[in-house]
Amino acid sequence: MNGTKKIVTALVASAVALSLFAGCQQKTSPYLVVDGKEVAVPYVLKIGDEKISMEEYRYYYLNTKAQAEMYMGSDIWETVPEMADNLKATSESMIRQSRAIRKLAADNNVSLDDEDQKTIDERLASNKESAGGEEGYQEALTSMYLTEPLLREFIGDDILLTKTEEALYGPGGSEEITDQDVTDYILGNYVRAKHVLINKSETGDAAENAAAKQKAQNVLAQAKNGADFDELIKQYGQDPGTEVYPDGYVFTKGEMVEEFETAAFELAENGISDVVETTYGYHVLLRLPITDEYIAENKDTYRQSMMDEKITPLLEEVYDSLTVETWEKYDTITPETVK
Repeated sequence: MNGTKKIVTALVASAVALSLFAGCQQKTSPYLVVDGKEVAVPYVLKIGDEKISMEEYRYYYLNTKAQAEMYMGSDIWETVPEMADNLKATSESMIRQSRAIRKLAADNNVSLDDEDQKTIDERLASNKESAGGEEGYQEALTSMYLTEPLLREFIGDDILLTKTEEALYGPGGSEEITDQDVTDYILGNYVRAKHVLINKSETGDAAENAAAKQKAQNVLAQAKNGADFDELIKQYGQDPGTEVYPDGYVFTKGEMVEEFETAAFELAENGISDVVETTYGYHVLLRLPITDEYIAENKDTYRQSMMDEKITPLLEEVYDSLTVETWEKYDTITPETVK
């Protein structure tokens, strides 16, 4: 269950976004139709002692189905029959992830209180007002396979996850992440670098690439001789991102192309690289220290990243411990029968 928290958080976020359209009336038409007949579904899955309703399962199933068809075409279920099993497995996994959040919260004595319920009510009220009326709610409710009770649960899961992280890693938590922890995390895992990029030929022309490389060598010589690096960027640089990030890029491993990343991490602070070739072109890098000001401005974002990293293995452990049973007619659930 790699990336459990990120997946669940994404699902919660999408559900919260859909709350702009979620109405109060519930769907009364059938969710499962087999051979033209409505089928009553007492439950789809049992996770532990909890029975998972068709209403909830359908939300994940049909939204996942829609995404698959958007990327692979509506005939994917005929051309690649095993995709139907993958669709079920994905739906099961997402529901199981939500239960992992709830169990981890309960295991840490975290629950939704009256203030949390008030927060949920306020979010729903605000979203309903923004949606512009009941008719719009109902249309989107139908198109997105969402009901208001489900939406309440999704928002509740989001709150539970945040509260569990705070209970574990917030002030006074059993594994509190301090400001010094955040600083050490940033300095130990991130680098800051500016660069001058000379683009390669868009057509792959060898002569143009050779000229670009020679220009980069010229930039390198000037940088090594003490030229102002910002002036070199201004005069020669062809990366539009330098205008957005005039203080340089701050990044960790896996966020940049490999050659650029390797060069940046190998440099000492204030060191200048040799010419580095990537698919984009030829770079001359200057590694700079990460400033206290940057850390102060971004510590909350990095603290959240640390929380995400720490809570993921806990969620995985709980996820793996959950037992799942399926309804006796589970094989009747197919891309054609779920409505």
